[in-house]
Amino acid sequence: FVKAVNFFSEIKRSIGENKNDAYNKSNLLQGVLDSSVLIIDDIGAGSQSSYISDLVYEIISKRAEAQKVTIFTGKKAFAELPYDSSTLVQIQEKCIAIMLPSENVAKTIIKENHRRYEELLNE
Repeated sequence: FVKAVNFFSEIKRSIGENKNDAYNKSNLLQGVLDSSVLIIDDIGAGSQSSYISDLVYEIISKRAEAQKVTIFTGKKAFAELPYDSSTLVQIQEKCIAIMLPSENVAKTIIKENHRRYEELLNE
């Protein structure tokens, strides 16, 4: 499980200006490429670039070739994701994409828990 924003920020930070540094890139990607099931949370969030789009494409391609499950979660519909068309096709063809509700689920759960606690106190 990786948060998309954190994962891609870490890659950009570690590689720095030398985006073609194969050693750093390989080490950072190895964990996501090796896991049998990968969940990338909140895909499309944060600042995006063609470099990020290329990384997403590479991750999907290598994982699909190795017959590994990749799941994306996000609040945006496919058409709204800030990736090029070939990356979007990869996501649709070779991954499980789960669109999450736009409301804050944690807040909804907290409100429900508080309501139940109040009911218990009033009994």
